[in-house]
Amino acid sequence: MSDAEQQMQVLRYAVRFLTPAFLGNAEQAGQWRTPPFKALLRQWWRVVWAARHDPNDTRQMRADEGKLFGNAWLDGEHRKSEVRLRLSDWSQGQLTQENWRSLGSTRTSGRRPSRNARGGGGFDGMLYAGYGLLKSASEIERPRAISCDERSTISIALPSHALDDIRRALVLIDLYGALGGRSRNGWGSVSLEAQGENEAPSPAAYPILRPLDQALNLNWPHAIGQDQEGPLIWQTKSKYKDWRELMSKLGEIRKEIRKVDKIPKGGGRLPNAIRFKARAADESSSQLVGVAFHLPCKPGEKAEAVPSNDWCRLHKKLDDLLERTER
Repeated sequence: MSDAEQQMQVLRYAVRFLTPAFLGNAEQAGQWRTPPFKALLRQWWRVVWAARHDPNDTRQMRADEGKLFGNAWLDGEHRKSEVRLRLSDWSQGQLTQENWRSLGSTRTSGRRPSRNARGGGGFDGMLYAGYGLLKSASEIERPRAISCDERSTISIALPSHALDDIRRALVLIDLYGALGGRSRNGWGSVSLEAQGENEAPSPAAYPILRPLDQALNLNWPHAIGQDQEGPLIWQTKSKYKDWRELMSKLGEIRKEIRKVDKIPKGGGRLPNAIRFKARAADESSSQLVGVAFHLPCKPGEKAEAVPSNDWCRLHKKLDDLLERTER
């Protein structure tokens, strides 16, 4: 065994989804696959990297990311990924059209949802949060999805020098990560549980916050914002008995903040930087809570910059609808 192989570490986590996950394979049907997990790991690894380095130095960030996760663009340094992921199986999701229909609905709207998810039964927040994924309260667009009852184990092989950063990224995924279609609305909320002697660092042990004005100066999401009131992270005031109730609530919240997020000039909308996540209410309960957080960044070159005052109006709305939390 080479020295490099001897220095490899393996982390194992039990994985489950707290809300249905619409992960697409070649047929756009739900299936357990490693590429989405690796993409999510890279996303939150960048947040960890930005907390330790100058987030303005994107050239160095991309170089470090390419060396760790593989690249085909670094001059003279093309390499395979040093991080390898393996799922215990690549089975298809068990949440089919028939199963979805049998789950019932928070409301009984049989019509295809319009842009504001209104049907014969009035507004349905779950349809609003799942626009493009759901035909109606009892129909899904895709052949199948991954249900909350399914479990898998993910193994991550990585070099020792990356162990701390990857562990911290996995903590952030457990707190804020979601996968698949409409994941920013809370679908595909991931829960990770470390297996064996793999001790993850405390979320409070590592800073991932940055003042809103500073975060808006960079064109990539590198930290959760904060203002004078604290972290721009909110939690639902109530606990919910299942994912259907929670997703209906998150859809209602998304609709409410859309009422205040219009940019005064030009009639556009603020970038979709407010993300949602489902979490277990506590370790001993099957109840869920919803979390909203702002992962701010400057829009692309062709997009108009958003004044911080517009964000403040939206944050005030979230303060009214939810309650602040530290993480």
